[in-house]
Amino acid sequence: MVDIRRSKRSKILMAKRMKLSSATQTTTNAGANDAPMSLERGPSLATREAVLELLKDIGAAGSSKKLTHCLKRLRQFLSAPQKPPSHGESAFLDNSRDAPTHEVAMIPGAIPSLIKCLADGNDEQQLEAAWCLTNVAGGEHEDALMVIGAAPYFIAHLAGNNKPMQEQALWAIGNLAGDCQEFRERLYKNGALLPMVELFKSSKVIEIVSTSAWALSNLARGVGTPGMPFIQAGICEPLVKSLMSTQKYIDNASINDNKQLVLECCWIACTLVAKEGECVHALVSNGLLPALLVNSVYEDFKVLIPLNRALGNIFSLSRIPPEWLDCVLSDTMFLSRFRNVLLSGCSQQQFWEASHSMVKEAAWCASSMMAGNVAQKAQLSQQGIVNAMLTLMSGAISDVRNEAASAIYNYVCDPNGQGADPERVKEALSEEVLTSFVAVLTGPNIEAARVALDVLHIALSQPGGATYVERCGGMEALDNLIYMNGHDETLKEKAAFLSDTYYGDDYGLEDEEMPTDQGGIDIGTFSFPTNSQSPNRPANVPFWAQQQQAAQGLDVPGSHSHNL
Repeated sequence: MVDIRRSKRSKILMAKRMKLSSATQTTTNAGANDAPMSLERGPSLATREAVLELLKDIGAAGSSKKLTHCLKRLRQFLSAPQKPPSHGESAFLDNSRDAPTHEVAMIPGAIPSLIKCLADGNDEQQLEAAWCLTNVAGGEHEDALMVIGAAPYFIAHLAGNNKPMQEQALWAIGNLAGDCQEFRERLYKNGALLPMVELFKSSKVIEIVSTSAWALSNLARGVGTPGMPFIQAGICEPLVKSLMSTQKYIDNASINDNKQLVLECCWIACTLVAKEGECVHALVSNGLLPALLVNSVYEDFKVLIPLNRALGNIFSLSRIPPEWLDCVLSDTMFLSRFRNVLLSGCSQQQFWEASHSMVKEAAWCASSMMAGNVAQKAQLSQQGIVNAMLTLMSGAISDVRNEAASAIYNYVCDPNGQGADPERVKEALSEEVLTSFVAVLTGPNIEAARVALDVLHIALSQPGGATYVERCGGMEALDNLIYMNGHDETLKEKAAFLSDTYYGDDYGLEDEEMPTDQGGIDIGTFSFPTNSQSPNRPANVPFWAQQQQAAQGLDVPGSHSHNL
């Protein structure tokens, strides 16, 4: 539970951004006199005393000039970078309870004073106060809780004519929206969505368009946030247009100039296509698929992670039109790049975390695509996607291999409910691959173990299958699963059923035909059932097991979405 809480906190903080003083200044008159403040960072007594004195001056400033000076000094303190960011990039907030933003938030009266300046100050004072509040909102939840009361002022500035203030207000709203579902609902009820979409659609300032895209992706986060209000607000047209803008940069050395906007738009897309089906259909009918595919040209994990997650979420939707997947399969350039991303999961080079996430999302996407019709499965095989998944199954690290297992299972199953297809099984279940499924069977991931057990059932159900599975270590793995303490009871019961059925007292008394391993299982020894079976429920599963599988969701590959 501690790890879960830490993971949740990490995701929340990564959804937020701190605006640093070393970034391009939008404050009026920022320049030579805007040097970093000399206060030391951290909760030292000297720092606290200096901040308290500064806040006292803000509350009692007798002149507009002095108030502006104090606000600027406080903003410099709250936005001094711990390490210089690369040119043109905003830094993600690395926060803790010792951060200056938290220190200021906990000082009585500090945030109300800043909100008052935001409400009543002149343009420069409002911008400086908004910048301070933005960075405080980018901290812990209790810090953001102090700032949420300023939301109506930020929203009001979206409709104004002050472009630096529009961008700053978007940044503050993005940090608040990235904090929790309660804040997202408050922002929506206060009317934030429509002016945010309008700026995303019509602003001529690229920084405002990019920041609005990021803030909108945060506003759309959470399983409790519906997607249709975003569609009704008109997000489809600017989203697709922004993604398609990559086309004019493809043959140009300045393609990276467009990357930040594409990145933000990919996150909007992957968030919205995890919503209700009506929302997904609206986005795809407005051209989202080709708009996503064109951006596979970016060989950057930061773009490819949300891009592949968006595609995976689209294809995980139940009963999608076959034309959707056909659109992807007709783009050979995308498929070539996609295959290379998958194969990078077995690279001998150091497999660092970002690359790992990229390959895992691509494998999840491939798993969803493998549930297509017979012709689409054939195209995936011809384009090398199936072979890439088989390579991952045998050589990738565990969680990528688990996604590959689901993909292979979806591939061998018949989409028309006729059990498993013998030709695809021959292609996919080599001895090396089946041995990898056996390893997954007793692993810690329950969902992956369910898939592995279903794959073993497909193999065991055929003449010669029991011997073949035993040779791959399957018989021993079934016994280990049955007697494993603390493991899922439904899996143990099915493992016991398979063991009793195929490795009972009569096993080994009659000579079995042995499947060869020349490029897969010899179809001459595997006669697949022709009765009408779900492709996700192999033959010979008793009624009680079918019910338990349905209750546990064992037979619905590719039906879940990755939410934020």
